[in-house]
Amino acid sequence: MLSPRQVAAYWYRACDATTPVAQGDQFWDVEIFDAYVDDAGTVCADRLRASFVVLTQSCDLEHEKVTTVLTAPVYLLDDWLRVNPADLTRLEDIRRGYDPSLYLLPAWPDAPVVPARHDRVVHLGELRVVPFALLRAALNAGTDRAALSSPAREHFSQAVARTFMRVGLPADIPSFELKRVEENERLLTDLLFENGLRRLLQPLRVSCKRYRRGRTDDSYWMVTTKGHSPSLIGAGSGEAQAIASLGSQVMHALDQLRGGDTTWSWLEEHLGR
Repeated sequence: MLSPRQVAAYWYRACDATTPVAQGDQFWDVEIFDAYVDDAGTVCADRLRASFVVLTQSCDLEHEKVTTVLTAPVYLLDDWLRVNPADLTRLEDIRRGYDPSLYLLPAWPDAPVVPARHDRVVHLGELRVVPFALLRAALNAGTDRAALSSPAREHFSQAVARTFMRVGLPADIPSFELKRVEENERLLTDLLFENGLRRLLQPLRVSCKRYRRGRTDDSYWMVTTKGHSPSLIGAGSGEAQAIASLGSQVMHALDQLRGGDTTWSWLEEHLGR
C-alpha cells in the first residue's frame, strides 16, 4: 500500500508563475467577478474570492490561444462533507468515477500550497468561465497554484470528458440482465456447418441452457459441449440458432486442429480431420 507521500509523487508536479497553465491546475483564493440574473431579471455582478480547477484542454491553453478558461470549484474534503455529510458513504463510488459530477484529488502532504495538503473534491457540475488574463494576473501576484503531473492530468481529463460527453436518452435500451430458466442435455448426431449439415462420427454431448431477458421477456440459448476440455460454446436467440453457432465454433476449432493446434484434438473422435 502506498503512503500519501508516495501517491502524491505520482499526482503532482512543481510549478511557479512562469509555468504554462494546464488542465488540472488548481488555483486558490482568486478574486473574480461573478455575473448573474436576479429574480427581477436584473443582471448583477459580484466580486468574490474563489478556488477552482482548470478544465480547458492544455492544448488550447498553450501560448494562451484562448481568452477565457472553463473552471470548476475545488473544496477541501472536510468543507464538502460539512455541507454534504451523506457523501461520506459515497466517497469510494466517487473515487471510482461512478458519480461523473464529482472528482477526488488526493492529499499532497508536502505541498507548498497549504490547501493542497488535504484531500479535495472537484465539483464538475458547477462551472464558471474565467478570463485568461485574470489567471495570468493572479499568478503574477503570487496566487497559490498546484499542478497535476502526467498521467494524473490525463486521468482528470478523462473524468472531465466523461462528464460532458454523456447523452441522456428518453428511452434507454432495456436491460440485458438474464435469468436462467431452463437447462437440458442433448446428444447431437450432426452439426450445421457453413457448407451444410455434417454427420458426426460419434454423438456430441452438449448442455442447452435457456435464459430469459426480464425487461422484454425475450429468450436466449447457450449450448456448451460437455465431457471435453476446453469446451466450445454456441449462443443465439433460439436453441436452433445456438446449435448453429456451436457448429461455427466447431468448424473454426477444426481448422485450428488441421493447422497443428492440438488444443482441439478431442474433436477427432467426432469429426476426424
